[in-house]
Amino acid sequence: MSIDWRTLVGRLLLRSLSFFCSALLASSVFGLERKYQPVILTGNHFVEMIGIPIDNLVLMNYKSASNSWHGIPFQIDQITDGSYFGFHSGILSEPDELVFLAKDLADEAPDSSWPNLNNTTIAGRYKIEMEDPLTNSNEEKGVIYLVLVLDPLSLSIQDFVSPDQTNDRIVSRFFEMGFNQDNGLPEDLQITQDNGGDNLDFLDRLKIHIAGQVNLAGFGNIPINLDEESGIVKFDSSGFENPRYLDGPVRVIRDLFITLQIPLGGFGNIPLPGIFGFRMQFFPYSMVIKLENLDFSILSDLNGQLNSIRVSFDHNIHATGMTFLNASNTLTIDGNVDSNVDLSLSVPGFNWNMATGNPGSIFTNIFVPALGDEQLLYYHDDKNGGSADETDDSGDGVSYGDAGFMARGSITSGSFDLFSTSYFLPANQTRMQAEQLFAWEQNPLQLTQTVYETQTTDVTNEPIPVRFFLLKVYPNPYLLRDSTALTLQFSLIERDEITLSLVNALGQIIAQKESKSLSIGKHQIDWDLRQLTEISLPTGLYWIVAQGQSSRQTQKILLLR
Repeated sequence: MSIDWRTLVGRLLLRSLSFFCSALLASSVFGLERKYQPVILTGNHFVEMIGIPIDNLVLMNYKSASNSWHGIPFQIDQITDGSYFGFHSGILSEPDELVFLAKDLADEAPDSSWPNLNNTTIAGRYKIEMEDPLTNSNEEKGVIYLVLVLDPLSLSIQDFVSPDQTNDRIVSRFFEMGFNQDNGLPEDLQITQDNGGDNLDFLDRLKIHIAGQVNLAGFGNIPINLDEESGIVKFDSSGFENPRYLDGPVRVIRDLFITLQIPLGGFGNIPLPGIFGFRMQFFPYSMVIKLENLDFSILSDLNGQLNSIRVSFDHNIHATGMTFLNASNTLTIDGNVDSNVDLSLSVPGFNWNMATGNPGSIFTNIFVPALGDEQLLYYHDDKNGGSADETDDSGDGVSYGDAGFMARGSITSGSFDLFSTSYFLPANQTRMQAEQLFAWEQNPLQLTQTVYETQTTDVTNEPIPVRFFLLKVYPNPYLLRDSTALTLQFSLIERDEITLSLVNALGQIIAQKESKSLSIGKHQIDWDLRQLTEISLPTGLYWIVAQGQSSRQTQKILLLR
């Protein structure tokens, strides 16, 4: 069967068009479409770099179209004993978190292509490969590189999100958020013009309303009404900052400490036991809220119960004309009560909603627990005031598209957890965009592999030797009464004799260990420090100094008694 040239050309054009469209869709997964999402990986994925100084790590991507390397915004947040706010050794450990944006994932670099960092020697790199689980296609993968350099190197990268601690405010190129001075909860939001908004504050506040009753002897049932104005109070701390901030180029952690009290009118307040941590994480385009273990067990002691718990974001008059969307509704925010609202939710599970219009868009994905007898969408639009859960209105006293979830029924014990993620997006987003973002939230990018790579020569195909570099010192911190030896790993570019010294903050040598002549390549030395238990050596920060004939490196170490 013969095919004329017109048919052949048509098929070739169709095939070329199909390939072009496929390539366009593939590249957009790690560009425009996923650009709002952060990626967080822990240090245990980078075992070859455990124990090295964080200042010697940079994050880069490779663009095959231009055959070029680019430094990208990132941070490594250290975690000590489960806390972001503990001692920071400056040394990478397994729990530490590498944070960057999904949009910076790019192409896989050829084995022969390595970045040129102002003639700084590169000791190695981790290739980090991620894929989109919704596509199941090899073309839907992105790669980024964690690069180890021999000298600390600070690339010129943009700081996307920062705290204004004086005014307790989050400032980003793409949004700004402020907090109530009494309870510390969000109470204003602006989406910037750089992010397709109009810079107008359209958020009244985050509302947490709890209603119920207790039975006091001689007084009978007394109604309780706890909300962010009358029952949630910022903990008055004198020994530490509240809130406290951890700042980086792509993530700010804001830890707020609150106390809860049940107002009983003329009978005073009943404090709930404990101080609660209200953690908020801010990224260039998003916010994560986590509040754990609100304990209601005190109710059983008072023969009481909760009738409803509501969590919602209320907007202000600037939201007039915006659209409210969720899985079951499309409503206009206009301050007029809506009569036909579908209140159904998926329980237990995550549920999304979005307010979108000219001021910008806020998309929220919130977990709704199976708490109480029923769980419903909370939605109230009423410029004349009031609420839809029999609690007093709060904030500006009116509601414009106040939306979240409500649990109702007899709640007599147990605890309550709050977890939500909000995205701050350009104006006038569509339902399709919201549903796609919800799908991505439910199916985050997956780490497929991390591979440690070193530069090789063309002749021997062996790793290129680098000058002396102290790669690892562990365990760090080091417990002096432990019988475990201190392990040091390093490389040599030439045969050398290395002397190890433990030096205190005054520069005094506490202990030394000499080694015999060592050859080119990698080495490991175990140093028994049990002799130090015989002297009165205080807990604190010290330095390991490795001195050779042509090289010298230091490493911080925390010694504990």
